[in-house]
Parts: sequence; C-alpha cells; structure tokens
Amino acid sequence: MMRTVPLRKIPGFGGKFGSLIESSLGVSDTVSALEINEVKMQEVLGTSTGTYVYNALRGISSDLVIDRGGPKSMMAAKVRIML
Repeated sequence: MMRTVPLRKIPGFGGKFGSLIESSLGVSDTVSALEINEVKMQEVLGTSTGTYVYNALRGISSDLVIDRGGPKSMMAAKVRIML
C-alpha cells in the first residue's frame, strides 16, 4: 500500500522539501523513488539528506522511542452504593 502513495503525502515530504525531491530525482511516487539506490540519492541530494530520504522511504528511522508516561490526571467517577 505504501508503494502507491505520492511522495508529497508522506509526512515530512511535503512543501519545499517534497518539491526538491521530486525535481532533483525526477520522481513523484514512492514506487519510482524506491528504485533509486542510496548512492544516487546521496549524489543528488547530499550525503545526509540522501541517506535520510532513502531510509525514510523504507520506514527506517534512528529516532528513539520515548515513553509518554502514565496519565497526568485521574478521571472523576461517581460510585453508587446499594443499601
């Protein structure tokens, strides 16, 4: 399913950055972009940006997963006592 998504619909790939990728690489969808190897992307977009785009298209991320923690408040609820 991810293969049929236009590049601009992927979070982080819209706006000016999406336009840059589309014009530099000559692609507009993920199917075409996935066919481009990492070295080619690095040559066209630069080392770090090329690596980022290559990995992002494949769902690879080096971001740490941060635990949100527990709830910050407790919900008030009425308790009925049957006598």
